[in-house]
Amino acid sequence: MGNHKLKSVPELHPSEEEFRHPIRYLSQPEISKLGEQYGILKVVPPENWKPKFALDWDTFKFHTRIQKLHELNLRNRSRACFVEGFNCFIQSIGHEPLQLIDDLCLGVSDDYPIKKSQLKSHLNGWLELKDGTKVHIHDIFISKEYRKWFYKINDIDRDFLKSLTTYSKRLLLLLGLNDDKNINIKDNKDENNLVISSENSHTTLHRLMISPSSLLAQPENLQQLQRMKTRISKFKRKENNNKKRKLVNSEIETIDLLTPPSDNTSTFSHNFEKKSNVETMNVLMTPELLTPESLNETCAVCHRSHNPESTLICDGCSRAFHMKCLPIPLDRVPKYDWFCGECLAGSTGIYSDYGFEEEFENKFSLNEFQNYCHEWEIEFLQLLKSGELGIDTTLKEEEIISGKLSEETIEKVFWYLTNGKMNIPDDLKIRYGADIHSEVPGELSGFPSIDNPRMNFEDAKYFSSEWNLTRLPFAKGSLLEYVCSSLINGEENDTKFEQISGMSIPWLYVGGTLSTFCWHKEDHYTLSANYSHLGAPKKWYGIPSKYAERFEELINNIAPEYETKQKDLMHQLVSMVSPDEIRKSILINDKNIEIYETIQRQGEFIVTFPKVYHSGFNYGFNVNEAVNFTLPLWVPYSVSAVKEYEKVGKECVFETFRLLKKIKEDLNTFEGKKLWMKDTGINENEILDILKWINEKYNEEVNKFLKLLNNRELKNILKRIPYISFEKYNKEEYNNIIGTDENNDFMDDKLCKDCKTRVHFQWVVVDLYEDCMQEIGYKEVKLNEVIIIDDNKNDYNMEGLGIKQPHQDEASEWREIIRKAKEEEYNDNKQEEKEKEEEIINDKEGGIRRSSRRIKNKRSLEIYLDNYENEIESVKDEERELINSLVALKKENKFFGKCVFCMGCFWKEINRLNLIEKERAISVSLVVEEYSLEELHEDIYKK
Repeated sequence: MGNHKLKSVPELHPSEEEFRHPIRYLSQPEISKLGEQYGILKVVPPENWKPKFALDWDTFKFHTRIQKLHELNLRNRSRACFVEGFNCFIQSIGHEPLQLIDDLCLGVSDDYPIKKSQLKSHLNGWLELKDGTKVHIHDIFISKEYRKWFYKINDIDRDFLKSLTTYSKRLLLLLGLNDDKNINIKDNKDENNLVISSENSHTTLHRLMISPSSLLAQPENLQQLQRMKTRISKFKRKENNNKKRKLVNSEIETIDLLTPPSDNTSTFSHNFEKKSNVETMNVLMTPELLTPESLNETCAVCHRSHNPESTLICDGCSRAFHMKCLPIPLDRVPKYDWFCGECLAGSTGIYSDYGFEEEFENKFSLNEFQNYCHEWEIEFLQLLKSGELGIDTTLKEEEIISGKLSEETIEKVFWYLTNGKMNIPDDLKIRYGADIHSEVPGELSGFPSIDNPRMNFEDAKYFSSEWNLTRLPFAKGSLLEYVCSSLINGEENDTKFEQISGMSIPWLYVGGTLSTFCWHKEDHYTLSANYSHLGAPKKWYGIPSKYAERFEELINNIAPEYETKQKDLMHQLVSMVSPDEIRKSILINDKNIEIYETIQRQGEFIVTFPKVYHSGFNYGFNVNEAVNFTLPLWVPYSVSAVKEYEKVGKECVFETFRLLKKIKEDLNTFEGKKLWMKDTGINENEILDILKWINEKYNEEVNKFLKLLNNRELKNILKRIPYISFEKYNKEEYNNIIGTDENNDFMDDKLCKDCKTRVHFQWVVVDLYEDCMQEIGYKEVKLNEVIIIDDNKNDYNMEGLGIKQPHQDEASEWREIIRKAKEEEYNDNKQEEKEKEEEIINDKEGGIRRSSRRIKNKRSLEIYLDNYENEIESVKDEERELINSLVALKKENKFFGKCVFCMGCFWKEINRLNLIEKERAISVSLVVEEYSLEELHEDIYKK
């Protein structure tokens, strides 16, 4: 930090009466005005409000993330990514790569000590200028003034600068950061394929329909395949250790290997009789699945494994690419090293997709972590005093005597480490227990709660306090009641809420010395409240909402290509920019950005207001807790948050327009207005202003949607797609998900695959699993029916999978054998299933209930898979593994293969498909209708 001290935020001291209702207090005009002006406020509770810390110091356990502060510096990280990409480029044209130190993010720092001899070899991307100063190649790149640098560098480096200029112009053009149209990428016929391919938007369907393997190769599906492979391996090892099983054909209990054994115990024992002395085993003992490794070895574009002789392996990321699948197809193997477009753009290195290292296997108790922080501080102080950290820091006499650094010194050291001016040994790890959310009773919050057995009668008054962060999101006047009730699909019961972890459910944060939280805004621009339960202070920096766009512009100036490649960069909480650097930018660009600071101490709240960027660090061990909430002043920020999320591809947490509709309906009633005025303290004119704004924005969205549906081509396409009401769709999807693995990360069925906004009004679901099975030559008619080969397809073609087609006679014979075997077994199974269902219906009056449906679906699916395993014995291993993998993933997750698109993104997706792909997509699509066109028209014309 420099010598310029930042302005402090206001510190509020509400009275006991004011403190009783946080929404009313913070909605007062004078308070909300301060919040808008400063961005963050400190709230000090009344003297007698001191809730007891509710967590156990020994039994409460948490894992930590390791933070390397210099890697969080945005300028350093973007420089490192650029150097990695440029190195790939110069190797691809036959030149030697730049020399790099192991910790490149440290080596590109302005404060990294570098010798003249190292400058001549361009160590870490540094160049020496004629005047003896140095410049980093990334700074030349973002300046776009290459000719200017041509006269500033030494003559010996001019050829190097030419290569840098060529690379920079291509990168700028491909990322859309340069208006220079003189470079025509498509005319480039360089044999090294130096085109840096940018990610085309709205090509999801095209990419996933290339081959069935494309669907499997999605990261989330690879993870699920790996989990299933691991689970099966564990089960097989367990089976090998048991004695040999007996098989009794008449009574076989199926064991589902794709679900953890602990979840299967006696699943059907109450419905199906079996002999107690008979040991059983699963018919489907060894399902063969494709491994993530084998999928990763296929072409990264088409995900096929054929034509290995025309496949290139990237010398950077080691992924495979067919030469014909490249943006500019190649007809020969390149002369020098070859790198894919993402490596050339610096998008595959260790700094490109940056995230914290999470140590899940190593858990601390609060006592253990406090001791860790204490020992860390002692060791750090010794290094600081000895001068081993590479910088002379003069300590005050009282710091040396007490062995405790002052808050001023700690802040200075924090920014030294973040900017790369100081470096600590690798074994001196900075740790942060962040985003902790335990579901163990009594461990949800540090505040007293009814479910905590350690609480007593004296704590009761804090159970219902609206400043208890488990209650604040639903305090009187908070709009999160609308948000959470809107997540309950088709549910009109306003007394029932679905919680949002980290937003309406508080998260705990156990800070370690110098651990940090990076610049970010809260989800959906909501407000947040952070309470310090105990421990060392926490430093806060805040940038008010009116400067948010200027701050984002500053970020773009520091790392334009980095932010273009990761549009949601500032939502990832992994980037730091110091207040000093912000000030420097203000002087250069003559655009003011106000930054405020405060220090939060034990027992104090920090409230952040809508759309406020904030960051900070911990002075030492502490325990904090945070949650989101809303005030009426948040409403005008709600839609702009969605528009930004759509632009950068950040997932929406809740559906904003459904929320606005609910608020509008309430405020259009006398009782609703009266309740708002009572709970929030705002007056009738303010309510009318909010209502007017909501009507305007909601009607804009409806009219935009109706205008889209008036497109003649889209209208013709939608006529060919079946419609289903949202209530019916939601009910069917809920039934399908029953019995699946609870550890799965299921697809959010109301989140658009492309723009990540929550869909509303009407949307399209495209079932790519069904498309895959049709392309392979199979189709799954119903859940309780086995796979049927489509005999109408005379061209049973496996080449679409990247697998050699079997001999036609063999395939025909195979199909006939399966058909006959299937008919017998299928009829037997249907009869048995019918008998069991009749027993269930007789036992439970009123028809098949949910538990019966679960049994029916589960049992049918086991029959389906058992038959299926027997049917495909004669199929080649690769074919069987691929089909097994598709079916297994579908069994684990009924949403597998389904892509949800808002109507706008679906229209753009369809327009990027060729005729055949378009027909395929339409044939497996379904329109979900939450509101009919008549209802929407009626809604916007309501007064």
